[in-house]
Amino acid sequence: MCRCDPISDCGDITPVDDVRGQFELIESMSSEIRDLTVRLKARVKPEEFRLVWALRDAVERLAIAEEMARERQLIDGLAQHLPDAADTIEALGWHTLGEELAVDGPI
Repeated sequence: MCRCDPISDCGDITPVDDVRGQFELIESMSSEIRDLTVRLKARVKPEEFRLVWALRDAVERLAIAEEMARERQLIDGLAQHLPDAADTIEALGWHTLGEELAVDGPI
């Protein structure tokens, strides 16, 4: 059974306490973004807000694309350093990261 199946091996689940700090940071940043969005929306015209939001979306897609490229470089580096396992490493990379960038959209 594929270990990516959440039902296949519940014994390997990371305890929430081990990642709680990461979740708290993400929630804090999300809250800050919501607060800033409300303040910005109250201060600028709707067309200016749409422009700012489009810029924010483009910056976010760029950051995602850059992170995906870094992850792909990591996988390629591992495959080069472990040539006997290169095919497996690359297959797992494609399986784990996906084959296409999930950042399509207007810029």
